[in-house]
Parts: sequence; C-alpha cells; structure tokens
Amino acid sequence: MLPLVGKPILEHIVEYLVKNGFGDIIVTTNYLCEEIKDYFGDGSQLGARMKIVAEEEPLGTAGSVRNIRQEIDDTFVVIQGDNITEIDFKKVLGFHRRKNGIATLALTPVQKPSEYGIAQLDRDDVIIKFIEKPRPSECFSNLANTGLYVLEPEVLDYVPTDQPCDFSRDLFPKLMQAGERLFGYRTSDFWIDIGCLENYVRANRWALKKLRKSQIAESAEVDGTAIKGPVVIGENAQIHGKLYGPAMFGKNCSIEAGTAVRPNSVVSPDVRIGHGNKIVGSIIYEDTQIANFTRLDHCVIGEQCVIDSGVSVGHDTVIGPSCRIGEAARVLPGTKIWPKLEVSVKSRVRGILRSIG
Repeated sequence: MLPLVGKPILEHIVEYLVKNGFGDIIVTTNYLCEEIKDYFGDGSQLGARMKIVAEEEPLGTAGSVRNIRQEIDDTFVVIQGDNITEIDFKKVLGFHRRKNGIATLALTPVQKPSEYGIAQLDRDDVIIKFIEKPRPSECFSNLANTGLYVLEPEVLDYVPTDQPCDFSRDLFPKLMQAGERLFGYRTSDFWIDIGCLENYVRANRWALKKLRKSQIAESAEVDGTAIKGPVVIGENAQIHGKLYGPAMFGKNCSIEAGTAVRPNSVVSPDVRIGHGNKIVGSIIYEDTQIANFTRLDHCVIGEQCVIDSGVSVGHDTVIGPSCRIGEAARVLPGTKIWPKLEVSVKSRVRGILRSIG
C-alpha cells in the first residue's frame, strides 16, 4: 500500500496484470488485510475480479499461495507485491507452455547478483543451479529471480502445510531435487524490487516518465506559475512557484512564490511549502509543512512532518512520519530518521537515528 505517484504500488500491479490479460486476482497477505479490502473492494473498478485472503500467521511466499490451493485448478502466475515491472507476462506464459515444465521463472541480468536469488541455465533454458542471495564470492550467474512465476497447480503439492515455505529459498530447490524441470525465461524488460530506498525512488521516476502532458485540475490555482514539462496538479492546489516536470502535486497542496520544484518530485495532498525553497527529485508525503529557504535533494519526507526554515536534507535520506527538523539543521546524505523524532535547531545529523538525546 506504499504510495507510488499518487496510488498504492499494489494498484500499479493490478493494472499491469489486467493489461496483460489476467482478470482473476487473489492477494494473499498477513498485513494490512482490511485496509487492502477497503481500498480495492472486489476489484471491478480496475477491471478485475479480486479476492483478498488473510493469513492468520505469516506462511511465506509459497505457503501463502498453498493457503489458497482450493482456488487454483489451472496454470497460474505469481507476482510479488513489491515489484514494479513491464515484463510481458503473455510472452512468459507462452514460453512456459512451449517448454511444458512445472514452473517458469522470469530472470533478468543484474549488476549485484548477491542481492538476489540467482539461476544458471542450460542450453534448453532449464534451471540447473539456483541459490538465494549468495555471497559475492559464490555468484555463478548474473541472472536474478524477479519473483514473477508461471506455475502449474501441482507445484503446491510440494509445499508443506505445517510450516512457512518460501518459493526461492525452499520450494524451488525442493522441486529441483525431486527431478522436476524448472525453466528460466530471460528478459531485459523493466523490473524493479522496491524493497530499498534507491529502488523506491527509481520506481517513482519510472511512473512519472509515463506522463506525456500536463493534467491540471480546474479548481487548481496556478496563475503566474512557471511550468516546464508535464505535471499533474490536483484539485484545489495553490501553486505559485516554478515547476519542472515530470512531477506530481496532490490536491489541496500549496507552494509559495520563489520555490522551485525540479523533475521527478512528488508533492502529496495537503502539503504546505513556503517560499524560497529548492526541491530536487524528492517525495513528500501528506500533511507535511516545509517553511522557507530549505533544500531537499533526492530524499523522502514522511507524512505530518515539519521542516523549519533554512534546513538542508541530503540525497538518499528518509525522514519518518511526524518528525520535526529544526531551523538551519543539516541532515546529511544517506541519513535515516525514525518517526516522531525532533532534530534541534542548527544541528548536523547523519546515520540511522532511532532516538535523539
């Protein structure tokens, strides 16, 4: 449910699946189940038939699918809830049917294979070696497991019912040991796992790049605003600064004159931004207030924060919800600040801050 350019990541995934021809979608979750149900309903507004199935306790990625075994009677696909991709699932499905195996994994080349599960293929694209997150010295391939799978129902017969089970760590090695044939589909299509800050920011850039023209709500006040490039401006927003797209500005947000918002920024609803600020490639969550003459550089600011005047926030920084950054403070690059903390006036902070004495 983490927002990505104005809507939850899961909504982007559902839209992607519908675009690829999948109408029946089941979401398995142990976390935020009721929130997901409330948001998506039956999925009809997105052109899908959705079911949200709760796990009483975490069952692992494969265990959660085993938990809905009664819903599965044909070839099915799996995608992780933190993946954003443009992989053509129709091509993966066609490959799977031609190979006639029990499972097909979409694989993509990566620069740091030790951060992923990796696979080695033979000439027929059969997976002959697979390991989850090896040490750098143990890497035998740069083909990473994307978490996109085409599977036959019988793979679930290998999933235990009395303990958690993970696809890549447990099930796939078990299938290979049993002599089942797993295939790897190579792809260089866009794919990203948003499990870290760098990739979350990259995913926002990817979504913003899809903007082809500006979309400005009729109730938005933009008189005298300089706009260059495509932007989205929500209802009742009051914008008087300089905007450089692609960028997004939520409903009821306000930006005073003299502030410049550079490309790849997302300003969420009800954000208040004063004058003389420079915001570069940053993501600002709801209800945050930013005073005057601050600089935000490729960072993420949580909801309901207060950023006082003259603050500098360095790149790759995350400030958690309900924090206050005091006047003229410097938050150095790469800093992570936990929620509900206050950084004092003119202080200089770096690292991971779980508490401030």
